[in-house]
Amino acid sequence: MVNLFDSKKGQNLNNIIFPLIFVFTIAIIFIFSAIIGTQVIDGFRTAYASPELTQYNTPEAQNIMDNFEKPFFILDKILFALVIALIIGIGYTSYRIAARPVFYIVTIVLGIVYCFLGYIFSYIFIQFINQPSIVSIMQYFSLTTMICTNLHWLGLILIVVGAIALYGKNPTEEIPLR
Repeated sequence: MVNLFDSKKGQNLNNIIFPLIFVFTIAIIFIFSAIIGTQVIDGFRTAYASPELTQYNTPEAQNIMDNFEKPFFILDKILFALVIALIIGIGYTSYRIAARPVFYIVTIVLGIVYCFLGYIFSYIFIQFINQPSIVSIMQYFSLTTMICTNLHWLGLILIVVGAIALYGKNPTEEIPLR
């Protein structure tokens, strides 16, 4: 008997759930790293403003601190690029799998579960970003907020792309993975 959760023919659970968990986790990590990094820089600015360290508060030191913060705000665009890469990856790997159309029903049924899990992750993310200590940094993470508050739609996009690539080809076009 075929276990549909381990079978590539039924678009196994890992193919769709992995991107949702990955995007959610990476978004949380990126936000925490930006919060910690900006607090470290603020600590240095406060320390350099004290009378004991005024001699070290040079324009060069200020420039270094300003440049240290900039990479944290690129993380938003990196997450967006990762989401696009994951969608393309689902489409490509689904296209390379040989599957019978009867498994499309399994994909539809599991699609409901995927979207529900995406909604749960979205709710958790919304509760996370509404914390007072995090609200101040979220202005730099507009794409991340858009993506992670709509993970259920991302799950639907992954299902649609995967299903079209998996079941929308002729049987003669099936290319086995090597």
